[in-house]
Amino acid sequence: MNWSLSEYNLIVYGHPELKIFNKQNGSFRFEEGRLFEYTSSHLKTRYKEELGGLSKLPTLVAAETGYNKGHPTPAFLSSIDSVRKRGKYITFQFNHLHKINSEEIFESDYFDIEEFERHRTHWAIKEGNLLDSFFKLLRDSFEDNHRTEALTAVLDDLASVEFKPNEYSADLEPQDFIDNVLTGKIDSLRAFCRKLGWSELEKLLNDMTPLRGNAIKSLQLLQSYIVPEARRLLSTTDVKEAPSPSERAWQCIHPRVAKLARPRFEDGYYGEAVEASYKEVNEVVKQIVRNVHRRELDGAGLMTTAFSVNNPLIRLTALETTTDKDIQKGYMQIMAGAMTGIRNPKAHGNLNPPASEALHLIYLASLLMHKIDERKSPK
Repeated sequence: MNWSLSEYNLIVYGHPELKIFNKQNGSFRFEEGRLFEYTSSHLKTRYKEELGGLSKLPTLVAAETGYNKGHPTPAFLSSIDSVRKRGKYITFQFNHLHKINSEEIFESDYFDIEEFERHRTHWAIKEGNLLDSFFKLLRDSFEDNHRTEALTAVLDDLASVEFKPNEYSADLEPQDFIDNVLTGKIDSLRAFCRKLGWSELEKLLNDMTPLRGNAIKSLQLLQSYIVPEARRLLSTTDVKEAPSPSERAWQCIHPRVAKLARPRFEDGYYGEAVEASYKEVNEVVKQIVRNVHRRELDGAGLMTTAFSVNNPLIRLTALETTTDKDIQKGYMQIMAGAMTGIRNPKAHGNLNPPASEALHLIYLASLLMHKIDERKSPK
């Protein structure tokens, strides 16, 4: 099979019950009037003059989405041959090589497919390496399924744990063994909770360990609440979506904040991501004050001194009008409040907010850093 690796056919039909979706190979046809929709003009010109050239392209055959609610519609990586015009139709031979859900195709970023194409019968020629994109999608699908299966196995394992309370309480040797075994199972579940952004369950698991003779009570909580809740979350969680902002969102965050917060956030350490962000704000202001005033301050006191309305070391406005002074005072209070209410509790209390709350706090730290960058030169 001598396929092109720079272009491919996308053939979308209106109904998943058509023969092309229910046979491995055979012949089929397509209405000529919808050939080359969503196709660039230079490709349309080239292949319109030589329809046979379409058989040299790898092909995606997909059904429009939305027909069977709750049931996936089919799509195939296919080869086509004997492409000819017959009356108002284009006829061809097909051979399906691999089946996948059309929803996965249309929702993937690997393919250059517009939103409306999933609801439109058409035949397009797309630019791109179909094989590379298709197998990346299969790899992602396998990893997602593997993660789901692995987490399900961990939950099944925890649900089936049994030991005799009398033996556990009576002898330290089996007690230590059971504590260690159950701790390992808890650690496995905690890693999944962190990755999927289930911060409430992660906190419960953090509070539960290390086990020191309290495995009975911990197992009761695990089996009565944590395991059932994890199963419920798994049924409603799209494991393809990491609990992190998109690349574009991180690009909007101040680079110094993003550099420190992003790796911690994406590893599930939301509290540490927040703490690192505000420590960086504090450090930047501290360095400016140190250079300007030769004073060593920290936290809320540092902010009220640095952004003071009457004698500021860092001016955010010209301080010529009432509005200028209100802005300066407002950011002084925000800066000081952030140190007292966000940085300090996290640093002293080992707090771990949910992913969504952590993101809001990181965005605030980013805003404060941008305001510092926009400061006025000292008079």
